[in-house]
Amino acid sequence: MGQRVGVVATTPTIMRGVLSVLEEAGFQPVEVDGLGNWTPIKDGTAIVITVRDDSSREAMGTFCDDHPSVPVIAIAPANDVGTFGELVRAGASGVVGEDDPTDHLVQVLTSALEGWTAVPVAVARALAARVPPPADPTAWVGDGEISWLRALTDGATVSAIAADSGYSEREMFRVLQRLYQRIGVGNRTEAIVWATRNGLL
Repeated sequence: MGQRVGVVATTPTIMRGVLSVLEEAGFQPVEVDGLGNWTPIKDGTAIVITVRDDSSREAMGTFCDDHPSVPVIAIAPANDVGTFGELVRAGASGVVGEDDPTDHLVQVLTSALEGWTAVPVAVARALAARVPPPADPTAWVGDGEISWLRALTDGATVSAIAADSGYSEREMFRVLQRLYQRIGVGNRTEAIVWATRNGLL
């Protein structure tokens, strides 16, 4: 027998539809009359809930706060970027639109039970567009600093680099420390790895 999944729906039609889809997919769906009546273990390991207004979203958010380890799948009127973001921020593990194909519900629920969230491509692209691209590493280091990193890679001593650059050895150590801090590394080896990963060598 499949996993038990609690189902909270706003209408009998949606309830029957969700119960049918989950049962056909091998789950043991359990009709739950409101989130406050859901009992861990007895009623299942996950919840599928219809979220159509602010009160049902708030109820879902409260439930998620009280049961953070329980995967919650929200069925919403739409599964656009705004709705997806709002419901996931409120605690949902996944979101399915009311008009989505029924197999999407099963995919999203299965992913949530495995610790993942399934995201529509349009939502993923919109979310990715909000993340700034990585900065060009050459903006963090000047040409002279790149030559120092190359010299370090070739095994040059700090003393040799200092002599070539017109610094005292002590000052060169300080200059290299500032460079390491700027690129987020702690020592020569990490600096060489960083420069290699960023295509500077």
